[in-house]
Amino acid sequence: MAYRNKTFVSFSSTDLAQYRLMTAWNANQNIDFNFHDAHDLNTALDTSQPETIRRRLRERLANTRQVILLIGEDTAAKAAQANSFIHYEVEVIDQLDLPVVFANLNQSRTAQNTKIPAALRKKYTLSVSFQPKVIQYALDHLPDWHANNTRTQEKAGPFYLKSSVYDDLRLTWDADRVFVRAIEAGNLAGWLEAIRIGGSPVESRHDRCCCIVL
Repeated sequence: MAYRNKTFVSFSSTDLAQYRLMTAWNANQNIDFNFHDAHDLNTALDTSQPETIRRRLRERLANTRQVILLIGEDTAAKAAQANSFIHYEVEVIDQLDLPVVFANLNQSRTAQNTKIPAALRKKYTLSVSFQPKVIQYALDHLPDWHANNTRTQEKAGPFYLKSSVYDDLRLTWDADRVFVRAIEAGNLAGWLEAIRIGGSPVESRHDRCCCIVL
């Protein structure tokens, strides 16, 4: 699907390495993953005043079709800190009612309510594991689902995908656990090299997930 606008990627400063991994996915022709990052637009300096940061964020998010929010161990806590970038990002995302894909860095395929920023816990959102194929799937579908729900108001709160979606994408729990261990060990360089020479390291044949939504 060709995106009409940019995708904004929001994350805690703790998770900068995972954001950089996403940009490597985006650059790799061997992986079916593509997003146009609104972080590239009108970047505010760390020394900017809060009012300036909010204005720049609103400018960037105004050209955003959807948001990927990386969910790590301290995402909710950082988003609750009034002086953090992610706090301002969540504030504007909430105000603009943008579609949000939560990408769980621990590879959970369910919605992790306690790790989601409090301001977004009652919003209609979609949680997926931190893998390029399923994030791409979410980006391809959530904007339309979100638009339909805006009209009908049938759903609220975080949702997650059926296991059959992961089946169709050939993603497995075993591979997920290997990927998580590599991230936790700080072995991102090895994964970046594996991605550079040929495809996703979290792709295989079976799935033991039994989630039910959507």
